[in-house]
Amino acid sequence: MNDIYLDPAKLPVHMDVELSNKCNLRCRFCHLSYFEPEENGQFSFADFKKKIGPILPHLKSITLFNKFEALTCRDFIPIFNFLSEFEIETYFSTNGLLLDTYILDAIVGKLTYLTVSISGFTEESYRKNMSTNGYITLREKLTALNRLKKSRKTRYPILRISTVG
Repeated sequence: MNDIYLDPAKLPVHMDVELSNKCNLRCRFCHLSYFEPEENGQFSFADFKKKIGPILPHLKSITLFNKFEALTCRDFIPIFNFLSEFEIETYFSTNGLLLDTYILDAIVGKLTYLTVSISGFTEESYRKNMSTNGYITLREKLTALNRLKKSRKTRYPILRISTVG
């Protein structure tokens, strides 16, 4: 197999990677409420490793989403575990409803920043904005995140909240 030479001077220091073009919600303010992607797609771990892997040693930071829900990627955990092998600042944004114990176990202490979109700070406003009754579930998942951070004695991921009025 031929090795590919990557000239570090010509590589980016930051990369945004869309792991999936799906979302589990249809929030009233989101572009997905107005159109559907022509095809559903997502990175497999093998493709991520092959296509993005060679660039990782040269990056300072990577964002694992752009417009869609990163956690809908079925290979999110192996991809994230692979990324964790590099000294890279990592970040993604989520609506938080897919944060399960496996994902929390993978990201706590390793992910640098996690933004959770919470457009509504009461059950009623959350349901209106996010088009789901997930307010209580989200609070439980964020509580589990903070408990795990405390038990592992880590501040990571640093939690950020995003909201639309």
